[in-house]
Amino acid sequence: MSKKILLTDCDCQFVKPTTASLAADGFEVITADNVKTADELIARNDFNAAIVCLKLDHADSGFTLAYHLKQKNPATPVIMVSDVEFDSLTEEERSWTKADAILVKPVRYEQIKTVMQKLNLISSGH
Repeated sequence: MSKKILLTDCDCQFVKPTTASLAADGFEVITADNVKTADELIARNDFNAAIVCLKLDHADSGFTLAYHLKQKNPATPVIMVSDVEFDSLTEEERSWTKADAILVKPVRYEQIKTVMQKLNLISSGH
């Protein structure tokens, strides 16, 4: 049974190749390009992981989606993608974001794959 992953972003130049790469690695990818759709998907599905865009509809949409995902299942790994650097976050601030990892755009699939390996979503030999 494949692992189900939620991918939220409104940039099709990120979504299409990322979806194809995730599918090639054996994931069932469900996408959303707005918060309303993402929230509906979160309510109806159990995801093994999520990749969420910080600025989906608003400047902080990704934080809201990460919160909803963690509220439903605290063990769901959330990878946030953003065009904002978060290197200086304290541990407390990082826990507030509800993201297990934050990647800065432009994001290559190799970066996502490395994070997913660290989160034990895929094996390093995959």
